[in-house]
Amino acid sequence: MSRLLVVGVPGDNFWRNRRASPRGVTKFVAFHPLPMGDAAGTLAAQSSPRHETEDVQRLTKISSRGQIMQRVQQLKKLGRRVQKGFTLIELMIVVAIVGILAAIAIPQYQDYVTRSRWSENITSVAALKMAVAQCLQENGGVLASCDTVARLTATVGYPGIQNPPNGAVALTPATAAIVITGAAALPACTVTMAPVVGTNAVTWNMATGGGATCTRAQTGV
Repeated sequence: MSRLLVVGVPGDNFWRNRRASPRGVTKFVAFHPLPMGDAAGTLAAQSSPRHETEDVQRLTKISSRGQIMQRVQQLKKLGRRVQKGFTLIELMIVVAIVGILAAIAIPQYQDYVTRSRWSENITSVAALKMAVAQCLQENGGVLASCDTVARLTATVGYPGIQNPPNGAVALTPATAAIVITGAAALPACTVTMAPVVGTNAVTWNMATGGGATCTRAQTGV
């Protein structure tokens, strides 16, 4: 029969089992079979200070190496998280796309705003158009009889011209055409509405003037 005796940290010839040290350093416990009849003082295996020092140094190196590898893994994970952002080329592509869209969208939006203001101008003279049409019907279609505000007031009781917020309105002598001139918020364009006397109704011919930049894209006419 044999018994197990703890003898500290022996040489490499003994079987070792690990246990945790209070200082975090792994020590080794050796179990050496001894005959039952041997005295406790006849221990064949003695603890070797040199072996113990070498074991501690080797374990310290292993522990440090493990910490280094763990730190390397952490840095790799951090690098992968950082690489999830946008690169400079991707940002430049996005900026270029935004610039192209802006170059197309901004002029179209400006034209839309301008057309909306001109539409408001044209709508605002609806009462004046009605007064001219009634005056022409009562005066046998004679344009010169309805070419001033005074004649319209005398004939159909027209109260007077109200200028729209984005332009100015005037009647053309002899033709009774209504001319709208764009205000400062609009390009220096004009919209002319000339009455055409028919058999049963008065229609209007509309035209844009004022320069090469005054087109249908600006006034909607």
